[in-house]
Amino acid sequence: MKKIAIVDIKGGFGNQIFQFAFANEIKKLGYKVYINKSFYDFKNKITKDSTYRELILHENNFNFQKAGNAILVFFKVLTKLNLSNKTKWFFKYFDKVFIKYDDYNFDSSKLNHKFVYLDGYWQNIEYLNNNLDFIKQSISNDIKIKKSLNSPINKNETLLIVRRGDYIDMKEDLDITFYKEALNYFEKLDLEVNLNIFTDDVDWVNKNKLFDIAKNVYGPEDSSEGVIDLFSKMITNEHYIICNSTFALIAAILAEKKSSHVLIADPWMRNYKNEKLFKSNWIKIKNTRPKY
Repeated sequence: MKKIAIVDIKGGFGNQIFQFAFANEIKKLGYKVYINKSFYDFKNKITKDSTYRELILHENNFNFQKAGNAILVFFKVLTKLNLSNKTKWFFKYFDKVFIKYDDYNFDSSKLNHKFVYLDGYWQNIEYLNNNLDFIKQSISNDIKIKKSLNSPINKNETLLIVRRGDYIDMKEDLDITFYKEALNYFEKLDLEVNLNIFTDDVDWVNKNKLFDIAKNVYGPEDSSEGVIDLFSKMITNEHYIICNSTFALIAAILAEKKSSHVLIADPWMRNYKNEKLFKSNWIKIKNTRPKY
């Protein structure tokens, strides 16, 4: 029997790309990989909160199939049987893995069973590096993204992402000093900065004089069309202040040139284990707790 794996897709666009890259890694190990996107099957999409997201690109773009009801029920039964001490020994070919935040420590050598269920965010930049061509080819199935990827970069255009929203509740929002230091970095190098801000809190950005130099301020988008439009704008920049946003990280790793400067928050998250979410040539800016 062919080895079968299910990979959950969840979260925003940045997380989705990490998960599809991870799914491709599992595919390389000889597994028939199915995608479970039940995270997006909201019963009532009218009631939206800060965790609401949409699947931005269809799994077909990545050459994967959706896990149908039959296979999901099959894996659900295996899970229950595997958790029972009376039957666990019998189902030695099934391994269910649930990892969150520290799933960059996941060891793929564990995947030696017939049936594997993988639920995590898999935020390891090596999954992106190892599957960069796969990601570019897959997302280029969208015409707007393809056009931006194939266009010359806009010289001196600099992306800055300001994420607040759910980060405030998580106490992971960045202090204003982070943004000051990031902009000072370019000033010290005497580099022209045409700032394009992408944020989920336009009011907060507009209230801070530091951001008055911005050429453009783009607000949040929930729909797949809106997210694709934002992402297409993001990947035309030359420089990237990605802070601690996987959405911006994906843009930077796809669009970075030799002339690019990429700045990140250090640590990426203050309250969780640090993911492997940086390249050796990227510049780290200290991430300190805001004074609430």
